[in-house]
Amino acid sequence: MRVNPILDWSYRDVWAFLLTCKVPYYSLYDQGYTSIGSVNDTTPNALLCIKDFGKGKFKPAYMLSDGRLERAARAKKLPQKVKYGVKGVESHQENTPSSSIIAVGDEILSGRMEDALRHLLCRKLHSIGWNVSRIVVVSSYVDYVAQEVEIQKSTSDMAK
Repeated sequence: MRVNPILDWSYRDVWAFLLTCKVPYYSLYDQGYTSIGSVNDTTPNALLCIKDFGKGKFKPAYMLSDGRLERAARAKKLPQKVKYGVKGVESHQENTPSSSIIAVGDEILSGRMEDALRHLLCRKLHSIGWNVSRIVVVSSYVDYVAQEVEIQKSTSDMAK
């Protein structure tokens, strides 16, 4: 039987191992890249941008605080589309990753509480280059939440 101990490692666990054991890694990770793909879909992760040093300066990948956003800088791979008779001509909007926000709470639906975080989350997602395509409020009933997550996963790159 084969056992793969890193199967359950988090993003932080991997970086802790690499740095502690001084394992060589690709130099782009030191320049703010958190997920390496092709030349067409790989960019530094905006969450690692150092604002004090102006444009183009990024912290290394191991400084990313939320490993779930490791692929936030990767462009969504879309099939080539034919528009205006030219294959592959698409708008910037279509190349931008999309996200959905799912707010869960009967308090919001009943009007007893206002969803105060929705606009902050939209602003944060836009600041890292993601489009918010839909905001949905669902009941706290677990089956409704699960159903909505499945719907949003099929239409967006990320559902939060």
